[in-house]
Amino acid sequence: MTTNINMSWQDLVFNPSMDTGVDAITATVELLFQDLRRGIVIDLTTVTPEIVSAEHLCAVLRVTFNIRDNVPGWKNAVHVASKALSFVDIDPQDALFGLIDYA
Repeated sequence: MTTNINMSWQDLVFNPSMDTGVDAITATVELLFQDLRRGIVIDLTTVTPEIVSAEHLCAVLRVTFNIRDNVPGWKNAVHVASKALSFVDIDPQDALFGLIDYA
């Protein structure tokens, strides 16, 4: 997947039909790290299961795990990811292993 210079990690997360291949997930992670390096606040308060790509949201949750207390909506986003994963027949217990206990 080639990332557009104007693309953001949110463009990839807030698209339930987004490609979930390794290149697409890598793009989400790279774009998220760019924002983190710039000091941009990562805000997950607006995520809902119907409007996210479950796999991309899981990647965001893993990247932000160590700073979860500084990410608004992080705990709720774990629950949202769980529901979104169910929509695409992925076991939330597997995909969110290690994260569920902190939600």
